[in-house]
Amino acid sequence: MINFLQQSIFQVDSREVVKKILENRGISNRRLAELTGIGEQNISNMLSGSRVISDKSLSKMSKSLLVPFEVLKEGADLEKYLADPSKITQTKESDNSEKSSDGFRNLWDPTEYFQRLPDNRKRLYVPFYEVEITAGKFELFMDIEEIPSGYVYAPEFSGCVSCRVKGDSMYDRIYPGATAFIYYIKNKKYIDFGQIYLVVLDGYRVLKYIFPHADPKKVVLVSQNKTYPDWEVDKEDILHLFLVKGYWNQTAN
Repeated sequence: MINFLQQSIFQVDSREVVKKILENRGISNRRLAELTGIGEQNISNMLSGSRVISDKSLSKMSKSLLVPFEVLKEGADLEKYLADPSKITQTKESDNSEKSSDGFRNLWDPTEYFQRLPDNRKRLYVPFYEVEITAGKFELFMDIEEIPSGYVYAPEFSGCVSCRVKGDSMYDRIYPGATAFIYYIKNKKYIDFGQIYLVVLDGYRVLKYIFPHADPKKVVLVSQNKTYPDWEVDKEDILHLFLVKGYWNQTAN
């Protein structure tokens, strides 16, 4: 009974916090759905209270709205993240499209909002790209877009970029669905062996430990999950290298 009451209180708080931010910034349910990838009907159900807002959905909203997850979850320090309504970006709609009563549809852009933040606030956020990096040996042909889909409040990972982990080869250290914070290594000569890296090869993006090989021209990619075999690669075949500075495991749907 206590757990049920606690969950109900949590949901009311989160729902009201999200609704207040949307109202303050003039963001429609449709626009939030576009930004987060959550269905518009699901957004409506969450905000009306007929559907639970999961941590996973709240995390997506956090990235798209540039509001720390804890603020959406608990409402603490909310006033710091309310936008000046006079600076909301709006675009005139065509006559055939759905529009608000004043003839405009809100096109609130997290990147534009981020650019308006003072420098001391920008440093607290890490860009998030809707790119899945695989923790298994699977082919991926997605390229990171120049414009991030959102921003993660993660001051401890300043200077990194973040993206989603797919696969289980690094389980039980990095879970499928985790958010990884990666830092680009310009000079691939300086590899800190034994650390986890995102290794970009031709047609592959993999998260692996990197260990030395008997042949100095090669390295060994090793998984946490020992059902995956070690993988020997030539150093010259590594196109890009990112050090994994940290990760947030997603344990709730």
